[in-house]
Amino acid sequence: MKNILLIEGESGSGKTTIADILSKKYGLSSIQSYTTRKPRYLEETGHTFISKEEYMRIPADTMIAKTEFDGNYYCATTDQVEKNDVYVIDPAGIEYFKKVYHGGKTVIVIYLTASEDERYRRMIGRHDSEEKVKARIDNDRTAFAKAESY
Repeated sequence: MKNILLIEGESGSGKTTIADILSKKYGLSSIQSYTTRKPRYLEETGHTFISKEEYMRIPADTMIAKTEFDGNYYCATTDQVEKNDVYVIDPAGIEYFKKVYHGGKTVIVIYLTASEDERYRRMIGRHDSEEKVKARIDNDRTAFAKAESY
């Protein structure tokens, strides 16, 4: 594919679900970003879970998108972008991506929305703690304030 689809949206908006549908129904491949956070549940998709030590060994000049949230690091590499079609990403990651990506793909940003009530139900449904859900919703109000302008 000549495009890279950057899917962004607040926590619980359905980003990973959409990426999975694009993969299963349309054969698009998704980047499994590197993260230092622990999996939320067994067989969680969307990330390659690594230690902070492993993360620090990823060459900085290969990181095409990187961000930090809740003390955890996330990134993808140029090689991953060139070999895949879809990337679930946050606004900070998009800003970084647009600054450093100089590959041949056209960047298309897709912004997903869902009401706070729906997102709350989804996150509780995936067994996130109420404390974590409230913190993510509070964080998202700030982190996504300018998201629609991308």
